[in-house]
Amino acid sequence: MTSYPEPWNKTHLLRGIIIFCVAVIFRLLFLREFSSNPLFDTPIMDMAYHHQWALDILAGHGDNYAPFFRAPLYPYFLAGIYALLGIDFWVVRIIQVLLGSLSAVLVYAIGRQTFGARSGFIAGLIYSLWGTAIFYDGQLLIPSLAIFLNLLSLFFLIRAEQHNNIRNYLFGGLFLGLSAIARPTVLLFAGIFVFWLLWSFYKKNKQLPTRPLLAFILALLIPIIPVTAYNYISSGTFTAIGTYGGLNFYLGNNRQADGISAVLPGGRKDWWGMLEDAERFAEDATGKKLSPSEQSGYWLKRGLQEITASPLWFMKHLLKKTAYFIQGIELSNNFDFYYFARTTSITKALIRRTVLFFPW
Repeated sequence: MTSYPEPWNKTHLLRGIIIFCVAVIFRLLFLREFSSNPLFDTPIMDMAYHHQWALDILAGHGDNYAPFFRAPLYPYFLAGIYALLGIDFWVVRIIQVLLGSLSAVLVYAIGRQTFGARSGFIAGLIYSLWGTAIFYDGQLLIPSLAIFLNLLSLFFLIRAEQHNNIRNYLFGGLFLGLSAIARPTVLLFAGIFVFWLLWSFYKKNKQLPTRPLLAFILALLIPIIPVTAYNYISSGTFTAIGTYGGLNFYLGNNRQADGISAVLPGGRKDWWGMLEDAERFAEDATGKKLSPSEQSGYWLKRGLQEITASPLWFMKHLLKKTAYFIQGIELSNNFDFYYFARTTSITKALIRRTVLFFPW
C-alpha cells in the first residue's frame, strides 16, 4: 500500500514541469486569439472597476474607496503591476497566466500529498486544460489570484497536518488571509478548518491543538487587520474587509431572487445605478443617513428577514442554487461567458454548454 505523501524525486519534478508547460502553452494560445477581442483592451463591469481603482491608487486617490466596498487585494495587485511594469493589459495577463499555471502545479502537489503522484498528475493536467480557468486567467478579474492563494494555503495546511509543523500552519493561515482580502467568502473555509483541526487533533492526541491553532489564526489575521484598521480609521465604523457583504446577501436571498443574477428588487439594472438605489432605499427605510457599514447591516437584516419569514421557500431556493452549482453549465457574470468563450478555438474546444461536461 502506497504511503502518502510520496518523497519528491526527479520524476515528480518532471511531472510538475510538464503540467506547468502545458498550462502556459494553452493559456498563451488563448491570449493570442483573445487579443483581437474588444474585451481585451476595453475592460467592462468588474474589470473596468478593478482597472479604474488601480489607476486611482497610482494617482494617490485610493482613499476615494474608503471604507472598502469590495475586497481590495486584486486592485492593489493590479496597481503594483502598473507601477512596476507599466499600464499594459498584456503584462497583467501574462502574470496571471503564470499564476494559473502555478495553480495547476499546486493541484498536482496537493493531489500527490493526498492521493499519490499518479492521481495528482492527472488532476494537474485536468486543471491545466480546464477551459474555464484558461478563460478567466485572461481577464482582469479575481479568480486567477484567489485560486492561486487558496491552493497555496491548502498545500501548506495539508503539509501541516501530515508533519505537524507550526511553520506550515503559519504559511497556510497567511495565504488564506491574503485570499480573504481578495474573496472574503473563503473565511467560511477557515472556520471549517478550525473545527476540523480541533476535532482531528483531539482525536489523535487527546488534547487541544493550542500552538497550531494560534499559529493559523494569527497568520490568518495578519493581512486582514490592516484592511480592518484602514476601514475603521477612514469611516469610524467597523468593517472587517468590505461593505458589500450585506447587500450581496440580500441580492441572493430575497424572495424575487432567481439564484443566478444579482438584481435589486425595484432598483436599476446597471451596477452603479443599483448601488445608488440600494443606498437610497436603505436610508429611506431607516429615515437617516447611513454609513457604508450601516447600509450593509441593513441589507443583511433584510435578507435574514426574508429567510425567517419563509424558511420553506429558502430551502427550495438553496436547493436550486446547489443544483446550479453542481451542473456543468458556467453561469455568466459581467458578460455572456459562452459567447466570448466561442471566440477562440482553444476555449471553443474545451468549454461546452451542457448539463454535465468534463472537466466540471
